[in-house]
Amino acid sequence: MALSPVCEAAPPWQVLIGPFASEHIEAELDHGAPLLLVPNDLERAEALAQQFEGGGGGRLSFSRDLLAADDREVCWYRYSDPRFDGVTPPEELHHLAPNLRLRDLELRAAVRLDSLIHSWANRDPALAALVSAGGGRVWLQGKQPLPIVAGVSRVVEVIGEFCWTPLGTPVDPPGGPASQERLAEWLESSGFHPAERRTVNAQCAASSLVWRQDPLRRAAVRQQRLEAESERLRQERDGLGQERDGLRQDVEVLRQEAEVLRASLAEAEARQAALTAAHAAADSRWQAEREALQQAAGAERSLLEAEVLRLSGEADGLRQEAETQRQGLEAEAAAERAVREAEIVRLAQEGVVQRQEAEGLRREAEVLRREAEALRGEVEALRLEGESLRLEGESLRQEAADRTQEAAERAQEAAYLRQRLETLQQEVDAAAAQRLLLEAEIERLGQENGTLRQETRAEIAAILALLAPAETLSPTPGAPAAP
Repeated sequence: MALSPVCEAAPPWQVLIGPFASEHIEAELDHGAPLLLVPNDLERAEALAQQFEGGGGGRLSFSRDLLAADDREVCWYRYSDPRFDGVTPPEELHHLAPNLRLRDLELRAAVRLDSLIHSWANRDPALAALVSAGGGRVWLQGKQPLPIVAGVSRVVEVIGEFCWTPLGTPVDPPGGPASQERLAEWLESSGFHPAERRTVNAQCAASSLVWRQDPLRRAAVRQQRLEAESERLRQERDGLGQERDGLRQDVEVLRQEAEVLRASLAEAEARQAALTAAHAAADSRWQAEREALQQAAGAERSLLEAEVLRLSGEADGLRQEAETQRQGLEAEAAAERAVREAEIVRLAQEGVVQRQEAEGLRREAEVLRREAEALRGEVEALRLEGESLRLEGESLRQEAADRTQEAAERAQEAAYLRQRLETLQQEVDAAAAQRLLLEAEIERLGQENGTLRQETRAEIAAILALLAPAETLSPTPGAPAAP
């Protein structure tokens, strides 16, 4: 790049970034164009603010903000050479300045350059119109331009000229060829002519790199970006179409799963009805057997009481001969009667417990029926939501993304419904097993009752066998013989 002494006319507006001298700032103000001054250094900003406060005839705007690639808090490094102050850490500067020493660092709020230019222009409608018309100049003096230039992309179209004074050796900037090449590559890809190395104006004798905007190249870059964006949108549209077809397929799968779930619910309802009928039949059998057991126990008690009375009448005639034996027999009969009554009470209590268990089974069956109704409602809601997904499949990209999430949620709900059906089947199987246990318990009670009857008859036969020899000692003629 050749060194050219050409000095350009003053731009319609200008942004100066870095440690510009006071006389340079005053000379730029004399051109009469609006000027935004950004020292990008806290100490120098305070000094310049005191010097130019209230000056510039309203054309000078002053900013104490620190510049970085993003609007956020950054670690601001301060070095023994203030020209290196900024967001670049020491390890990246060591090869440029081996003797550089870190003096201080602190967390500071930083802004993008385009955000700062927007805020400055929007203070006054006339200034906003002037900046929007383009042709302005951004002039940067500093060692590290890349963190600042990275934050100018949103206003690059209104910048007619970008100047960088490296503040170092005029032949080779301290940032090194790589830094310069990256800056030149970005500016030229944004529609600027290749850089010239020259002085910007008479107030600054230092050599600068100057990039001027090329309207034709800028239009070509914009057209390329529009074509790339159009192609991206076309691909995105095709992707949305494929996604829409996928959603339709998902809706069809959900509809089929809903049909399967509906059939499963109908089957579960039929099983529940059969289980309810079986429970009712089991309860009826249990009631009938309980009443039969109570009647049989009453009849047995009556027979025993009658038998005891008969034996007592017969024992009256034998009181003189067998008083001791009769008393023992009566005591044994009373004890047996107490045992049998206690057994009858135990059987009645077990019958109450069994009835309570049967009632619990009926309540569980009712809960199962209610859960099946709730599942039927959920399946119907799932069908309606699947229909809504089909109708909304042709909406915008964000709505398609929302439907994708909703389809995933529907799949989760379908999985949950399948799990609930499996749980319902397990509960039905458990209820059937409980019914079998109840029938086995009833059978066991019947067997115990038969055993009790046999034991009672055996005891009566033993009592009669004990009383049979006493009949030969009866002094009463014509007394009836024992059976």
